[in-house]
Amino acid sequence: MPTITHDVMAEIAAQEITHILELLGFSVPGGAKRISKSDFKEFRPVERFADGLVTVGEPARLYAIVEVQLRIDRRKPSAWLAYLAYAFARYQVPGLLVVLTNKISVEDWARTPIEVVVGQMITPYVLGPSNFPTSFDPNLVRQTPSLGVLCALIHESTHEAEEHYFDTLSAIDTALQNQELEEETASLYIDLVLAKASETWRKLMEEKVTTGPYLSDFMNRLYQQSRDDMAKSLEQGLEQGLEQGREEGREDALKTVIRHVFTARGLALDSANEAQLNACHDPDLLSQWHFHALTAASADDVFAIE
Repeated sequence: MPTITHDVMAEIAAQEITHILELLGFSVPGGAKRISKSDFKEFRPVERFADGLVTVGEPARLYAIVEVQLRIDRRKPSAWLAYLAYAFARYQVPGLLVVLTNKISVEDWARTPIEVVVGQMITPYVLGPSNFPTSFDPNLVRQTPSLGVLCALIHESTHEAEEHYFDTLSAIDTALQNQELEEETASLYIDLVLAKASETWRKLMEEKVTTGPYLSDFMNRLYQQSRDDMAKSLEQGLEQGLEQGREEGREDALKTVIRHVFTARGLALDSANEAQLNACHDPDLLSQWHFHALTAASADDVFAIE
C-alpha cells in the first residue's frame, strides 16, 4: 500500500520532471508533458500503473517512466519492464526508467541491471540519498517549494537536508501568501518536512515559530490559534497541577491544546484517536503531537508518530 511519503514524492517528481532529468544529465528543450494514468488503460490490474509517465518534446522524442521505491520489492523489475514496453509501443521513441528512493539499500538494489533476454540488460537511473542534492538554489526553491520538500523526503534518514528546511518552509509560506499554493497542499508539505526532522532540528523550529508572524494568513491562523490555546490550557493545567501534581497537569494541558488545535482546523478525532491521546503519559510525545497537529492532513497522521 503506497504511503503518503511515496505519493508526495511521486507527485513532485512527475511535476518537476525537467529538474529530475537535468540532474541525470539530460536536457529538456521544449519542456516535458505529463501523461495521465488513465492512458495506461491497457494495463490490468490497475495496480500495474506506473507512478509517473512523461514525454519530452512535441512530438515526443523521449519518454521517462518515474517510479518511487521506498523498499526492496523483487517483483517490481518485471513491472518496470512492462511500463517500458507499453511506453515504447505507444511512442516509438527511446525511454528512461527513473527510480527515486530515500534509502541507500534500495538505491543499491534498484541499480542492479535487469536481464531482459540473455546477455541484454536494462539498468534504471536511480536517484537517492547518495546522489540527490540536499538542496536546490534558494531562488529556485522560492519559485518551486516542492523541490525543497522532495530534498527533505529523500534525505530523511540522514537529515543532511535539514539546514535548508527553513528555506523550504519560508518558500511554502510565501507561496501561500501569493496564492500559488493551496492550503491543503501546504499543510501536507509542512507536516511531511517536520515529520522527517530530527529532534534537534524540531526544537530549533519550535523556538523559531514562536517569533511569528508569518506572511500567509494560513500560517498566521495556525500560529495564533496555537498560542492562544496553549496559553489558556497551560494556565488551566498549572492550576490543576497544583492539586494533582505538576507532571500530570502538564500532560492534561497538552492534551487539551491538541484537542483545541484539531477543533480549530476542523479535523475530527475518532474514538481510537481519543483513546490513544488519553492513554499517553509521555510529555515529549504529546508535544510532538501538538506540533504536528498544526499542519497534519488528518488526526491519524498525527497519532501515527510514536
